[in-house]
Amino acid sequence: MNKPFNLYEALNGKPVVNGYGKSITGIVYIPEGATYKVVGVDRGVIITYTESGVFNPYDPLSKANLFMETTKREGFVNVWRNEEPGGVIHATVHISLAQAEAERVTSCSGKAKTLVARLPFTWDE
Repeated sequence: MNKPFNLYEALNGKPVVNGYGKSITGIVYIPEGATYKVVGVDRGVIITYTESGVFNPYDPLSKANLFMETTKREGFVNVWRNEEPGGVIHATVHISLAQAEAERVTSCSGKAKTLVARLPFTWDE
């Protein structure tokens, strides 16, 4: 799912798409414009929008409206079992596989711990 259109982010180069998922490039803001102050290029065609990224104010749910493209991110959760009496299980979260793999195999108390699982997860930014 895409994020709502943000004029500031769009003008600063963040990727913009329409409701069809097509990339909209060359975003420009024209403050002197009446209703349509934002201009973008959709596959070579220049199209105007309101400041909030709406293509047609009479059809606010149009697929032609602008959105901020989301970026898919991936992280990893290491699930550990302490090799201490009771074998407490805990988890640590990492934003990269390299970071997850580099985690030490000793607990804060210096006792050994065993990696039970490494679980990937994703989120949109």
